[in-house]
Amino acid sequence: MDSQTPASYEQPPNESPGETGRYRFPEAPMPSLEGYKPDKHGLYHCKHSHKTAKTFKRKTELQKHLKTHEKPVYCPLSDDPDFPCQRGRAAEQRDMERHVLSHHPEWARLNGFATEKIQCGCGETFTRDDNFKRHQKHCKA
Repeated sequence: MDSQTPASYEQPPNESPGETGRYRFPEAPMPSLEGYKPDKHGLYHCKHSHKTAKTFKRKTELQKHLKTHEKPVYCPLSDDPDFPCQRGRAAEQRDMERHVLSHHPEWARLNGFATEKIQCGCGETFTRDDNFKRHQKHCKA
């Protein structure tokens, strides 16, 4: 590693691959669901969704939805003084993986993430397959 690369690009000391062998990003604990009780129809209501009145049949569905509000997964570069990440929170591990691939490609490469780019015939490059497919629908190349 050269002197130009921020120290946080090194392998994080206490983060290790999860059960699947994939990197696990730091994650804050979710708040307790104790205050959430089902209504008379057995539905759980999201307290954040005043306008949409989101309801869920199971507490696990509510918990997954609440991650969209809490965003417990942190970017490994969010506390880096050399390269602070301002958008470093996500609802799920896969969302954070997408974040580091697109915003921190050098860190992703050094930490074993596939960083291949897809190039369209028009010359534009993409780090995500879904963005490339969307582009292809409108590209004349």
